[in-house]
Amino acid sequence: MRNSILLVWVGIKYFTPYMFNLDLSLDSQLRPRIRINRQILLFPRFFLEGEYEYRADLGYVNNLGVNNNYEGEMQYLVRCSYILSRNLSIQGNYSNKYGWGAGMSVRF
Repeated sequence: MRNSILLVWVGIKYFTPYMFNLDLSLDSQLRPRIRINRQILLFPRFFLEGEYEYRADLGYVNNLGVNNNYEGEMQYLVRCSYILSRNLSIQGNYSNKYGWGAGMSVRF
């Protein structure tokens, strides 16, 4: 039987005057996270989005290795989207964690 952990996030989101979304949060294992993203309309129906996220595990709940004060993880994502219709768009992205990807987005 596997032990599963339920994570609960508490944080704040702020839309800065420079039109960046800033997200500061803390999960139930006391790991802080900061996320910054921005979406830009380059052409009619064509968006470019960038996202940066940094998480740190300070060892308050989890046991870290010997002589290790914290473990950090950085992720970034670049995505482009083209709106086909009111409810449908196609997108492609690159993430440093998962690599290249593509897909469709359906809104309702």
